[in-house]
Amino acid sequence: MAARKPSTLALEEPQVVRAERMQNKQMVQELLRAAVQKFQDTKVAGVSDPTKFEAAYDAILFAALAVFAAQGFRLSAAHGHHRIALEGLVGSLEGGQLLLDELDGLLSIRNSKYTGFATVRAPDLRLALALAERMLNETSQWLHANHPEMLKA
Repeated sequence: MAARKPSTLALEEPQVVRAERMQNKQMVQELLRAAVQKFQDTKVAGVSDPTKFEAAYDAILFAALAVFAAQGFRLSAAHGHHRIALEGLVGSLEGGQLLLDELDGLLSIRNSKYTGFATVRAPDLRLALALAERMLNETSQWLHANHPEMLKA
């Protein structure tokens, strides 16, 4: 099953995704800045691996929220909103099932912090860092191609 786009998610998951009256360029730009800043945080020397993992995950999440905002949608804080955000990102970027599965795996690792997440395995951190960089690049390309007006000052 293909990942759903924000417009479909708004119809099928209205408790999580809602349409805004208009696209919000300022919100898109703020979310992109936050995504880049979080990714830059992963490169700070001396930062623990769990903190780097969390920053990489947050970079991906902020990229997803920017993609939703560019299309005129916003997510609530309802249960499952991170999973919906990641699915909408993959659907918008026309990524495949493997990408969705990898992002879902990161979400599961990230959520384990609520049950004692104290360390992160090196392969999981490498995957998180690689996916964060990929999602930032693909989000930028997607915005330039589909919503360039959101990127102009």
